[in-house]
Amino acid sequence: MQMLKNGADNFLACKKPIDGMWRCYTEEKYGMSIRDAPEYTKPYEAKFYDCLFRDASGMDVCMSHFGNMVRAIHRSGESELNTNF
Repeated sequence: MQMLKNGADNFLACKKPIDGMWRCYTEEKYGMSIRDAPEYTKPYEAKFYDCLFRDASGMDVCMSHFGNMVRAIHRSGESELNTNF
């Protein structure tokens, strides 16, 4: 979030793929953007951004934080995600 406040432009190129990934992983049930994520996932979202942009790590390293966002939804007790595969 701080990157956007500071006018950083390196996040914007990644926004569409990240939002697309969010929609895919959440079956479009939790918004069209990662920023629409439930409040209880926000600590993991911050760690994801920090890893990806502040630490300049790749998705292979930072994906665990993104996954933790989705896991938090599953574990919240209010999940609408399909778990029957």
